[in-house]
Amino acid sequence: MNILRLLPLALATATIPVSASAFGSADLVRQGRLVYDSAFTQADQERIKPLVARALQQVAAFYGERKADVPDIFLCKTEACAAYLGGSQWHSFTERKGARRQSDGLHWFERPSIVITTLARSPTATDDSLVIAVAHELAHIEAFQRSGKTFLPAWFDEGLATLVAGANCTPDMRGVGDLGKLATTDLWKQHTRQANGLSRQTHCQAGLEVQAWAQKNGGVPGLAKLLADSQKGGLKAKYGDFLLPAAALSDPTPGQEHDD
Repeated sequence: MNILRLLPLALATATIPVSASAFGSADLVRQGRLVYDSAFTQADQERIKPLVARALQQVAAFYGERKADVPDIFLCKTEACAAYLGGSQWHSFTERKGARRQSDGLHWFERPSIVITTLARSPTATDDSLVIAVAHELAHIEAFQRSGKTFLPAWFDEGLATLVAGANCTPDMRGVGDLGKLATTDLWKQHTRQANGLSRQTHCQAGLEVQAWAQKNGGVPGLAKLLADSQKGGLKAKYGDFLLPAAALSDPTPGQEHDD
């Protein structure tokens, strides 16, 4: 199957006035589900398309198929684009539901979307690193669909996305003493955005934890069933008391997951 055909045409992005000199919706170039920073050249766009296809294929290969629709995929090359979409904390993120803005960003996301700011932070990012970034955010969309649109503990959601994306992790990577304490998006963001560089280690620790559980519980099919059962409380029942009580898992900012 040609994955590029899964990027159908969509409505133009909403117009949000900012100022004559600031980045705004007019600086976003939509091509189907792909929405580019206007700083992208034609060559840049041609580079990105097959990388997005690879990321979609990676999610499908992990589970055997994808169940979620292709979200809008925003790609930033400049800090101005990243700040417009994500606000002051502009890192790659997932908007799972749409019909909302991200933090103090100015763009109104009409439908489920992912925003990739890798090139704004690292202009020389490799193709592989871009595929990992896109696959990570797509994995959040997929997990949300497979869980019946139930909000998962942040550490589990991030760990699963790290595993699906195939991030380069080593068994000794640790970023927090107790992953269970990072159950909400806000707690995860607060911990991984500390200045002492804990993001990659914490993502990898969470990914290794999810991987270890899968190895003992039926592999990927076991994970898929865990997600399917999560809307009925199955995730806590099958994963054990490592998780915080269910009352602590409410997400004050639903729909926002971050890959730092």
